[in-house]
Order: sequence, then C-alpha cells, then structure tokens
Amino acid sequence: MRKTAILGLLLTVFTGCSDDDGSGTNNVNPTNNSNNSNNVNNANNVNNINNVDDMGADLGAEDCIQVEVNEVFQIDFVDDVTAEYKVGLTPAIDGGFRSLHFSFDRYGNTEYVGEFELGGSGADGNFGTCAHCVYVKLDSVEKAYFANRGTLVSNRDPYSRRADFEVTNLRLIEVDVDGFTRESSPVPDGKCIEVPDFQAQGVYPTPGWTCEAEKYNDRETCDCDCGGVDPDCGGAITCLPGGPACEPRPELPVANCEASQACVFEPTSNSN
Repeated sequence: MRKTAILGLLLTVFTGCSDDDGSGTNNVNPTNNSNNSNNVNNANNVNNINNVDDMGADLGAEDCIQVEVNEVFQIDFVDDVTAEYKVGLTPAIDGGFRSLHFSFDRYGNTEYVGEFELGGSGADGNFGTCAHCVYVKLDSVEKAYFANRGTLVSNRDPYSRRADFEVTNLRLIEVDVDGFTRESSPVPDGKCIEVPDFQAQGVYPTPGWTCEAEKYNDRETCDCDCGGVDPDCGGAITCLPGGPACEPRPELPVANCEASQACVFEPTSNSN
C-alpha cells in the first residue's frame, strides 16, 4: 500500500486472496509444565505454547507414545478452501521427527470458530470427511495418525491468518489412508499418540507485510503503508465474494494516512 492524495475523487481499496508461508507471530503455551516455554522472537516469528499434563482416561502412559509440543507454532498454508497450521512434536515418532497438523477444510456452512469434539462417529472422526482435522503425517501419504479423541477450541477464524487454539485430551491413532478419497481406517492393533493439553496463538501476515505482525488483521485499525493489504481496511476483499464466510468489514480508523490522503492498494502483475 502507499499514500495517495485525494483530489476530489473517491478512492476504493482493492485486494485479493493469496496463498501463504509460515511467517508471523506465534504463542504456544504448555500449562502446568515445569518446562513452560518463553516467547521465541525473530523477524517473522513469536511463539508461545502451554502444555497441561492431563492425558484423559482411556489409555495409560504405557499404552500410547507420550509426546511434548514444541515452542514454535506455524502456519502451513492458507487458501480459499483450506487453512492449515502445524507444530513440532518430540520425541521422534516412527523413525522421524513429526509435526501435529491442524487442517480446516471448507464444507458448506461449517463453523470454524467454536468448540469441536474430535473423533467419534461424526464428520470429524474420519480423515475423509473432517472439517476440523488433527493429524500427524508419516513418510507415506497412505499412513498417518489421526485424532480419535479430544476437544479443539478455535477462538479465531483460522482463515484470518490469526490462530488462537486450545487443545485438550488429544489422542491420535494409527490409520491407513485411502490415497484417492482420503478416507481413514484404524490399523488393527496399531499404535497411538497422546498429546498434553496446550494453547497456541499466532499472527501470520501475508508475504510482503512490513509493519509489526500484531497489527495485521487486529480488528482495530486499517494499517496503511505496510507493504501489503490489511484486511482491517474496509474495502479489502480477503475472501471469495459470495462465499459463506465472506462478510463485509466495518470501517475502522486508518493509520499512517493523513486527512488529505487515502489508503490505496495498487496491485502489480508479473508477466513474461
């Protein structure tokens, strides 16, 4: 974005959707754990995770692989139909270090903010139908660990590039995955993973954002002159028009623009 003087013309902000990388600010907080993490800061990342050692009831520590959640919570990618986040796990699982993935897939008018029970006989109980998918990838696309128990609370729309999750009583079981339908089937006598309760927060601006990550999509101010489009700017279109989650943005105060200026996004194209 840049500053442009208004000469009696009404200027409108235009923007579009874009795919993503893992930049942003993040907080992952393990609670009731003597190894509580501090914030991890770099140019694009601040992370905080809280673990609570409350494993739930079904299986004891001797039955499942017991893991810890790492400090850095990341965005994997976001587009119009999927928003995916991940966090590393220790120790190694099945011969390699793995990440716990949270994938939010669009299905009609499915809600993405709220409390969601994982596993069971509903849509979120199978990899082929889940809208709130929690899983661990393995080396083969036909093998994974998939959540068969737990509660996921999402306090922010994951498509907004701001994550605010709470995870409790999470257990994942070893499954076979159909390479075509993605339908999952429990492996007979397969292994399982238990994850301590944790909370994770993060802000992940689009590539090119130059202001503080926390200012991106903060619902408080339209931040101009930040190198990229702030969804807080009322005219910004950050979703597919007409889509179930595409709602009008209220007009918010504008920062970095004087009264005689307007905050205008000028798209550029690269063509050969």
